[in-house]
Amino acid sequence: MTQRSPTQVVIDNCIFRVPSRSKRKPQQSPQEIPTFDPVWPLLSKRWLRVRARKSYGKATQI
Repeated sequence: MTQRSPTQVVIDNCIFRVPSRSKRKPQQSPQEIPTFDPVWPLLSKRWLRVRARKSYGKATQI
């Protein structure tokens, strides 16, 4: 058996070391992947404006 340097021993041990503490994230199904809808912010603002007008109109008619 040939004699190895301490540095070579450390390098050999680090190559095959498997990190045991870090767990992999579970893979998401295609239905779970969030997507960006460019129309959604526009529609939500419109609905808020419509709701505000309806509530304002009701308050003044009392």
